[in-house]
Amino acid sequence: MRPDEACETGPVRPAKEGHGGGPQTAGTSGTPALDRLITACEVLMGDVGEASVRAVAARALAAYGELDDSGRTAFFTHVIKDHGVDPDRVRTAFHRWDEARNSGSGGEEELVGLFDAVEPARQRLLRRMNHAPDATLALVGMRADLRRLMRRRPELRPLDHDLHHLLASWFNRGFLRLAEVTPDSPRRLHDHLLRYERVHPMADRADLRRRLEPADRRVHAFFHPATGDVPLIFVEVALVRGTPGDITPCWSPAPPWTPGRPTQRRSTRSTTRWTA
Repeated sequence: MRPDEACETGPVRPAKEGHGGGPQTAGTSGTPALDRLITACEVLMGDVGEASVRAVAARALAAYGELDDSGRTAFFTHVIKDHGVDPDRVRTAFHRWDEARNSGSGGEEELVGLFDAVEPARQRLLRRMNHAPDATLALVGMRADLRRLMRRRPELRPLDHDLHHLLASWFNRGFLRLAEVTPDSPRRLHDHLLRYERVHPMADRADLRRRLEPADRRVHAFFHPATGDVPLIFVEVALVRGTPGDITPCWSPAPPWTPGRPTQRRSTRSTTRWTA
């Protein structure tokens, strides 16, 4: 399961020049957001105690939230360049594994060392960022920003690969919970469905009610422990007579299905901007 390529551009905030020459805001401390973010990342990559990781990670993500696209691009570029792999360590680990294989020992222990060496340091940084409250959603949103910016800056792709690798494990389908969306579900959930249903969009709440209230309509959503009441995927189901030649009538106002008549299920999946 991957964060979606689609995302939305947030409002551009008042900016000033800072670390890396990118526009960024200055917080209450007077320090530009990009500088505060990079400083927090350096602390996270250092010998920081477990008790401090949560607070530092929260400061890092808060600073990231203040950046505009120029600041985000500067941050992503910094992470790729400054938190990659150590070429010498990779080379040494490979030669140890290769020599072990050639000696007939199998090289399993050396292979573990090679795996450790080829993992970019930025994956450790992202894992530590995930210690902050609500960090998983923030990192998913960060990947949405990254994928949008990659359309113009393909050199940012290595960081996207790292985020995909981590999110794919964090969003393992074994953690997902399926629940029905009903007219009594929280308003925030209804708003999310209205906003992100792009396959068969709804114009307003009256249109949403036509998906939820009839006896022959069902909407379900998949949730993850880290996202709370924000769903990852919607599944919409319509019970119809026979095989429809067009899906559009399934979402149009119509008399409800009569039990006992031949029926078929038709479903569509609408994915949020965070998953694909």
